Amino acid sequence: MSTVLEIALRDRERAAQYLSMTVRRLDDLRRSGAVKAVRDGNRWKYTTEALDAYVESLPTNAA
Repeated sequence: MSTVLEIALRDRERAAQYLSMTVRRLDDLRRSGAVKAVRDGNRWKYTTEALDAYVESLPTNAA
């Protein structure tokens, strides 16, 4: 059993911090469909899987 619990949903601020970007940039990415989010009442939340999927979709500079 893992001693580290995975965060199920991150709010905008924590999701932006996880991706090392501003909340405004994260909002833009959500609106464009580049990052998937879910509604929790009137707030947007992000899963770690959705944030990691965005990172994996970014181009790399592989030589």
